[in-house]
Amino acid sequence: MGIIVDDEYETPNGIIVKQHYVCINEIKQEKRDDTSFMIFIHINGYTSKEAKDNGKQYIYENTYGTTSNVAVNENMYDYSYNIVKGMYTKVTDDI
Repeated sequence: MGIIVDDEYETPNGIIVKQHYVCINEIKQEKRDDTSFMIFIHINGYTSKEAKDNGKQYIYENTYGTTSNVAVNENMYDYSYNIVKGMYTKVTDDI
C-alpha cells in the first residue's frame, strides 16, 4: 500500500520526476514522558510502483516525526499513512 504523488520531485542530479510512488518503510512510536508520544514515519520514494516492486533503488527517503499527547490507539499504519498523504499536494491512494 502506498500513494502515487503527482507533485514534481527533482532528484539530486537535476532530473524532474513528474509522478512518483511513496510507501511507508517503518513506523516507530516512542513514549517521551507521561504526557507525550513521538511517532516516526520513515518513507521511501520511487520513480514508480513498478520500480519498487522490481527491487529498484528509491530516489529519496525521509523520516517524518510528529508528537501526540495520547498513544495512537487506532491502526498505526492508517494513522501514519494519512500523515504522509498530508505532506503532498496531489496524491492518489494505491491500495
